[in-house]
Amino acid sequence: MEEKLEPGPVVVNAPSLPKPFRAPFAFRNGWLNLIDAMAFEGMSGSEVFNRTSIHAVEGQLLAEYKESPYGDLGLIVVAKFGADQEEDRRRATEVFEKHGVAMHTFAGLDGLIEQIRREAHRV
Repeated sequence: MEEKLEPGPVVVNAPSLPKPFRAPFAFRNGWLNLIDAMAFEGMSGSEVFNRTSIHAVEGQLLAEYKESPYGDLGLIVVAKFGADQEEDRRRATEVFEKHGVAMHTFAGLDGLIEQIRREAHRV
């Protein structure tokens, strides 16, 4: 039986992570999609890569956590980049995809909003 979600942030205590993972938003569509926002504006390429890499591995480990009280988990990242960070955005997208994490930019939220409208189950 999946744990009922209360309004507010969702906290997942996956044993493979060194600390609880906290997502400010979530929606269900057969699994629980944790939604987290990340701001990369003003960061160097290596800072973006390091932060992206850590979050991508966290997302992969959450997806592999099969005893979650919430059922199957997935991570969606909403990322904000500066106008001059196109290469960083491309690299972050690639890293997230390789770890099974979906990434949307603030400028391209229409796709995520439509997915939530179409697929979300009431919790």
